[in-house]
Amino acid sequence: MVASGEGIGGMASVIDRGDGSDLTRVISLLKKKGVLPAENKSSAAKEIYQSDTGEITLFAAESQFTLVTPRAEGALLKEGGRASLQALRLVGTTCAASIAVLVLDAKAIPESKRLLLVYATDAVNSGLETSPDRVTLVHPGELPILVETGTVTAEIKNASAPSMKCYALGMDGRRREAVSLEAADGLIRVKVDTASLTKGPALFFELGVD
Repeated sequence: MVASGEGIGGMASVIDRGDGSDLTRVISLLKKKGVLPAENKSSAAKEIYQSDTGEITLFAAESQFTLVTPRAEGALLKEGGRASLQALRLVGTTCAASIAVLVLDAKAIPESKRLLLVYATDAVNSGLETSPDRVTLVHPGELPILVETGTVTAEIKNASAPSMKCYALGMDGRRREAVSLEAADGLIRVKVDTASLTKGPALFFELGVD
């Protein structure tokens, strides 16, 4: 695609040429001028687009999006998707989901003593009707909201791993039930099957030292 100077009020229009050549030149120019650092992963040929800080990366060809910061890491994954970030490694998910780990005590993830694991799967109104591609809304449906269940396996680097416990949380933030986890060599490994939780599916899981 290429930006054109023609437009109204200084606005630019974009023409898609389909071969990525213009984006390649733009990325190269941004790196040359120091807007993007030399190690930035952006590549039109590989359909990878990364922010100037390196914290946000879109892998368009893989339909994957990742976020990596000292106190929050996560990814948008397709069914069966995997991601290896810095403190977080997502071994797998049985359904498309947004998966992240966030600190609740203002420390970096490896040093935090209280973490929040988010496993946000698809959620729709009861009776929702759309076109097969879910672009056209036929009927909005109604409450209650239906949440897709799934299984996620995540590994988190953390110095307090041996002392950590995991709890599924309700939407009000209260602990609903304990979830088993494994800890060894500074690594927390948690596998959650939201369909098997005794008090219903959960989106949020607290990892902390009691």
